[in-house]
Amino acid sequence: MLSSYIIQDILSAFEKDEKTLRETIEKFERRYPNDFDFVGVCAKFNDYLASGDKKKLLEVKRGLEDLRTLRNMSCGGGSALPFKDRRNTK
Repeated sequence: MLSSYIIQDILSAFEKDEKTLRETIEKFERRYPNDFDFVGVCAKFNDYLASGDKKKLLEVKRGLEDLRTLRNMSCGGGSALPFKDRRNTK
């Protein structure tokens, strides 16, 4: 599952050129193929690359910001933690 820190790295790539953003998204798309929420955002990014429509790029950025918020909330506490115990990370 893609962490909020990685999503923040992707969002910071928006400030750079399009090539860096594309490489960053593709790198994490290959690394996390089972994260269906992120794969959906990547599909929207691929639509943007095909069309060049800036509105689609804004949708991608909004989707990543929403996903970051969700990941912050889900990993903040409760039963959706990635590990059973904070002391034992195995």
